[in-house]
Amino acid sequence: MNTLYVIATPIGNLEDISARALRILRDADLIAAEDTRITIRLLKHYEINTKLISYHEHSKPSKLNRLIDALSENDLALVCDSGTPGISDPGRELVMAAITMGCKVVPIPGPSSITAGISVSSLDTKRFIFLGFLPRKSSERIKLFRHSIPENTAVVFLESPKRIRKTLTDILVSLGDRNVTVCREMTKIYEEIFFGSVTDALEHFIEPRGEFTVIIAGGIDNIANNLTEENARKMLSQLRSIGVSGRDSVEFVVSQTGMPKRKVYQIWQDDTM
Repeated sequence: MNTLYVIATPIGNLEDISARALRILRDADLIAAEDTRITIRLLKHYEINTKLISYHEHSKPSKLNRLIDALSENDLALVCDSGTPGISDPGRELVMAAITMGCKVVPIPGPSSITAGISVSSLDTKRFIFLGFLPRKSSERIKLFRHSIPENTAVVFLESPKRIRKTLTDILVSLGDRNVTVCREMTKIYEEIFFGSVTDALEHFIEPRGEFTVIIAGGIDNIANNLTEENARKMLSQLRSIGVSGRDSVEFVVSQTGMPKRKVYQIWQDDTM
C-alpha cells in the first residue's frame, strides 16, 4: 500500500525540521509543494534531490488527478510553504483523496506557528479556538469576534502586516482591551514576541512588517486589567481615533471595564480639552 506523508516544514529557521522529515523527503518518490521555489531552498540546504511538483489552493483539478495517479504507484510527500499542510494551508483535498483510495496517510509532525505562539503566550490556553486567517472586511471580523467565541476561551489567528492594526482595532471594539500576545516573524531573524493589552499593541506596531500570529486572552484573564483608569483612557483614545462618538465610546468602555459611567465620561472630557 502506497503512503502519503504529510510533512511539517520550518516556519522560518531551517534547523527546525526533524530528522524523520528529512529522511522521508529523501526517500519519497515525489514531493507535492505549495510553492516549489520555496521548498527548493529547503531541499538544497539539506542536499535532497527528490523530484518536486507544485500543488496549491489554485491548482486545477487535473493537478490533483495527476497526484492521485502518482500516489497509486509511489509514495508521495506533501509540504506547504511553512508549517503543517492542511492547517490554513493546502492539502485537505489530497489527504481526502488518499484516504478514499485506501492509501496510508502518515503525519510527520513538526513546526507550527499556532503551537509555537501558544507556548510563549503566557496566557491561559487550556481552552482555545483557532480562527485561521480572518475575513478581510472589518464588519465581518467584528461579527466573528462578538458571536463566535465561547466565553473564557482564548483565540488564536493569523494575520498579515497590511491588516494587523485594523484587526487589533476590531478586537478592541468587539472584545474590549484584552491581553494579547502578538508573535511576529517567529523563528526568523527579526522575531518579536509582544505581550500587553490591545491598546499597547496598537501603540507598538505603528508600521508593522512580517507575518503575525496573535493570541487573545479569554475573558477572565482581563478582569483585573480592564478595571484600571489607564486602560480606560487608552480604550477611549483608540475609539476616538477611529471616529466613534463620545457617547458610544463611554458606554462601550463602561460595559467592558465596569467603571462608573461618570468616571469614564470625565476621562473622555479631560482628554478632549
